[in-house]
Amino acid sequence: MGFLSKGHQTITDRTGHSPPNPSKAAAQHSLVEAESTRTLWLRLGNLAWPAILGNAIYSAVFMIETALIGRLGAESMSAAGVANELSYFVIAPISAFSVGGLALVARATGRNDFADAQQVARAVLLLSLTLGLVFMVLMLTSAEQLLFLIGADAGVVAIGVPYAQWFGAIHIGSIFMLSISNLVRGAGDTRSPMVAVILQASITGVIGYLLIFNVVGPSGLGVLAIAVAGGLARIVGCGYLLFVLRRSPLWPESWRIEGLELGALRRVVKTGGPAALEEALKAGGKLILGIAAIQFGAVAYAAYRIVGVPISITFLATVGMGMAAATAVGQCLGANRPQLAQRYAVAAVLGGFACTVGPGVVILMIPSQLLGVFTTDLDVIRAGEGPLRMLGAAVMFNAVGNVLPAALRGAGDTRAMMMVGFVAIWIARLPVALLLAFGGGLGIMGLWMGHAAEIIVRSGGAYVRFRSGKWQHLRL
Repeated sequence: MGFLSKGHQTITDRTGHSPPNPSKAAAQHSLVEAESTRTLWLRLGNLAWPAILGNAIYSAVFMIETALIGRLGAESMSAAGVANELSYFVIAPISAFSVGGLALVARATGRNDFADAQQVARAVLLLSLTLGLVFMVLMLTSAEQLLFLIGADAGVVAIGVPYAQWFGAIHIGSIFMLSISNLVRGAGDTRSPMVAVILQASITGVIGYLLIFNVVGPSGLGVLAIAVAGGLARIVGCGYLLFVLRRSPLWPESWRIEGLELGALRRVVKTGGPAALEEALKAGGKLILGIAAIQFGAVAYAAYRIVGVPISITFLATVGMGMAAATAVGQCLGANRPQLAQRYAVAAVLGGFACTVGPGVVILMIPSQLLGVFTTDLDVIRAGEGPLRMLGAAVMFNAVGNVLPAALRGAGDTRAMMMVGFVAIWIARLPVALLLAFGGGLGIMGLWMGHAAEIIVRSGGAYVRFRSGKWQHLRL
């Protein structure tokens, strides 16, 4: 299910790994040899379905956590929300460096150069470890000050600090999960990340339920129960992916720092750096909007957070198709087949659109019922119903806005996507959201209308860049 090419035999024999299954090797290598439209769709589907299912399960983790915390009341939900916003602001950029790793590993796989892929993998993992430790220290020492800084009141901070500190202590597992997932996806393995999130969802759901409802363990943990469950789940998922990586040809022969080729580290930073900056811009924008939502009170903020849960369902297919497109595009460019890369990207957009319409229609029809799954607070449901219905129509554009940027990042065109992201978030989303929320008196409806503006602008920018064809000629 993974790292399959003609060059694999040499690497595995030298490192002592078992040779790959020949039929699997042939199946993966044919990713860059698809000629007919039917064959292309089959190959894309083989990459996409585990990614889509993995995203569905990952969203289930978020939904499970939200539903459990929702039973504790609006203040607990707000505390977990601001702590998660803070964590995302730091973790997302760190993890995004591995997007460069995905592009570089995919290129190396396309040209059968696994020695280079090993160097890239080592650079990505060492970078993730270093930045992850910095994040851990930051959250353990400064969580309270940071939560006050983003505008949380004393009651929310009192609940949120232990939650944020616990997540800070173990979120290095999340960073490694995301980094290793991108590395193995670049080599064509979208199934192992899926298995990892299945483990994560199972552990989060079971342990979270047992702790939060005092079935086992100390009583009165509150939101900290979800932090403990989520942290343990991420550690297990990380351990599984390390096991997968250890058995793959991406596993470096040596971990000695002095053996690291600085060229590989520079290429990871050069390619992944813009993706990290894009995520920082996105996370910064989300943090500002989260702070804005807090100003409307705990109920409005809880509604603002919960609206994002069913909306995330509409992203499942498009993000999954984007992951598949990133792998296919990167490998095709590595094999010097740019036209085939373009065909994969277009097919992924069409597939994403076909899978987006249904969820969008459901959201338009029954928004309050969907919100009722995640909270029993009627005030929160009423506050979130209008924004959720509006977003049900806007998410149709995500077939372009999620898939094409992912395909272009897979090509290594991260700098252009960073610029598109900057315009979409800081020129479109933030001004529209803040103007409508405060100037227009629309509250959280205005904040989510800004999100709709971002989707449209991001889709348009990615389409223009894709049509230019410049991404087909980048040297990484």
